[in-house]
Amino acid sequence: MVEILSPSTRAIDRDAKLLLYARHRVPHYWIVDPEARAVEAYVLGPDGYALALRATGDAPVSPPPFESLALIPAALWPAS
Repeated sequence: MVEILSPSTRAIDRDAKLLLYARHRVPHYWIVDPEARAVEAYVLGPDGYALALRATGDAPVSPPPFESLALIPAALWPAS
């Protein structure tokens, strides 16, 4: 599951939906934050979600469960 934050849904996506998806056993939850220009990847464990990765910038990352992916967070945002 991937959520793209907006100012009007930020709290819902970070709190209510995180709990809802955990209750329904969604194994991976990503939050894309345009304001922070960040990608966060959470992995579901026995006690709920744990942050597995928070990435910004030009370095390629491989968020779970895509170990072969070379995602460059900065490529998601328009050039300033």
